[in-house]
Amino acid sequence: MTPVTVGSRKARKPCPATEEPRLMSADKEHAAALLSRSTLFGALSRAEIERLAGSPRVRLRKGEELFAAGAPATAIYLILSGELSLEIADADGRSISVSTARAGDVMGEIGVLDGKPRSVAARASADASLLSISAPSFLALVRGHPDFAMAIIKDLATKVRRTNGQVSGLTFKTLKARIASFLIDLANGQRAEKPVLRITQNEIAGRLGASREKVNGHLQAMKDVGAISLARGRIAVDDLEMLKEMSDAEG
Repeated sequence: MTPVTVGSRKARKPCPATEEPRLMSADKEHAAALLSRSTLFGALSRAEIERLAGSPRVRLRKGEELFAAGAPATAIYLILSGELSLEIADADGRSISVSTARAGDVMGEIGVLDGKPRSVAARASADASLLSISAPSFLALVRGHPDFAMAIIKDLATKVRRTNGQVSGLTFKTLKARIASFLIDLANGQRAEKPVLRITQNEIAGRLGASREKVNGHLQAMKDVGAISLARGRIAVDDLEMLKEMSDAEG
C-alpha cells in the first residue's frame, strides 16, 4: 500500500512498531469491506478484492482538489472516509456542486471508460481518504471479468435513468416537488427510520439548478409542517410520507 498525500502538511509522529502492522491491516480490511459492498466491485472474487484493497491511497484535506475538469482520467477512486464534492463552473466561473460522494462511493470511472478528460472537478468537502485504482488496472478487470463489466453497465444504466428523472423533474415539477423528490432519493439510500442527510442547501441548489434563497424558503416551509428538521450541513427526514405527498401532489 502506497500512501499519497495531496497538499502539504506536517509529518505525523510514526506509530510504535508493534502498532503499525495492525493499523495497516485494519485499513486494508476496511477497504476490502467497502469494495465487497460496492455495486461495482462486489462482483469480483475475494482474491481480486484483497488485491485491490492494497492499492495506493490518496489523502485530501478539506478544500483540496483531487482533479480538475478537463484533466486526464488516469484512475478511479473508492472513497474510504470523508466526502468529496463534484463541481462544475457556471458562466461567471463560480463552482457549483452537482453531486456529493461519500464513503463507499466509486467515482471517476466514466472518464476512464471512454478515455476522455474529466467532465467535472472533484474537491474534498471534508478530510478524505481514497483508494486509487489506475486506469490500466481498472480496464484490465473490465476485460477479464464479464460479471464485473455487467455490473458497470447496470450502474451506468441506473445513473442514466436517474438523470432522465432529473430532467423530467426540471420540465414538469415545481421546485418544491423537486426538492421533496431529491430528499426522498437521498433518504432511500439509508435504512434508518428517520434518515439524516449530510448535504448543504448550496449543494441542493446546485443539483436542482435553483437559487439557494428559493431552496431555503421551501425547506423552511417543509420544516414548519414537520416533514424535516434542519441543522448546519444536515437535513433530518422526520416524515417521509409527507415528503412523498409533496412530491406527488405537484408532479
